[in-house]
Amino acid sequence: MDRPEYISKNDDGSGQARVAKEGFNDRKAKENALQMKLREGIQGNEQTKINKHNEGVCWGCMKKDYILSSLWMACKRCIDKRGFDSIYTIVKHKSVEDTCDFCGEWTRPFECFQINAGLCNTCHGRVMKFHREYRSAGGKKQNPYTRRIRKKYGKDYKLLLQGAEPVRI
Repeated sequence: MDRPEYISKNDDGSGQARVAKEGFNDRKAKENALQMKLREGIQGNEQTKINKHNEGVCWGCMKKDYILSSLWMACKRCIDKRGFDSIYTIVKHKSVEDTCDFCGEWTRPFECFQINAGLCNTCHGRVMKFHREYRSAGGKKQNPYTRRIRKKYGKDYKLLLQGAEPVRI
């Protein structure tokens, strides 16, 4: 984390810059403490532990292999099927419709989670292939809700939805 511009290096330690510097140092210490707490939780569990060669349990196929951890979108069914054992954290509970990176189905609101998990190269390839097909098919335009609205109201459905009167769907 870089030093913000408003904290000068040659500050005499008085006034606004001193307060800004103390706040910056406090935020940095809290962030480091949270990262250390998360890392201890991950390394303390046998299913989520990653060794020095970057080997760990893949969440997609549950085999021990070279893994890369990242953020993924997963639906309730996929999480129930694969389990919570090798998920590092659930980052966000999505309140909108989204696609699952693993089964490729659109989920209802509040049924999709953004998770932090590690995947092996094979599972990364599967997800990359899904994303490539998703983008070529039109991406978010393929959302079933949006397609239904476009079919009912035509090209200018956004203008109708922004109007003062509620639109019944």
